[in-house]
Amino acid sequence: MANNSRVIVVDIEATCWLGRPPEGMRNEILEIGAVCVGNGKILRSKREICSVSSDLSRFCTKLTGLTQNQVNKHGVPLSVAMARIETWLSSRKYPWMSWGNFDHRIVEEECRRLGVQSAFSSDYLNLKTLYALYRGTRDGASVASACKQEGLQFNGRRHSALADAKNAARVWLKMQERGGF
Repeated sequence: MANNSRVIVVDIEATCWLGRPPEGMRNEILEIGAVCVGNGKILRSKREICSVSSDLSRFCTKLTGLTQNQVNKHGVPLSVAMARIETWLSSRKYPWMSWGNFDHRIVEEECRRLGVQSAFSSDYLNLKTLYALYRGTRDGASVASACKQEGLQFNGRRHSALADAKNAARVWLKMQERGGF
């Protein structure tokens, strides 16, 4: 991919529990972080908190830093979040990537389940897999480990969708800078 090509780097945080979801519950998109990368830099970014049908578990709050009060106050339906991201980033015009397949899978599943148009194109790349190929390893590192391996300090809170997306984007930019892709 050319250094001047744009790509959208996405991270999703979802409702979660310690162990399997309780009966009748499922992972729902809770937070979306999306970063538009092009011309060798981060151009724009967007964060959306989504309303969900269940209360957040203590585990989820501890992991993501999001509280039930924040979700109640700032959460919007997934359809609104996706529309805002598309408007802000023109995200359907460009391929998108995430660190691992979870983000891709949950976006596809939740959009289909709710009848919502995704903010992202059908062109998807698994950045974790690309990074493993770039480093010549069999399995992908975490975003934080990849940052460290590339001499980058992880910025922000881990499991914050926007921080994770920005850090993954920085790793992607470092890969491009070094001629990896």
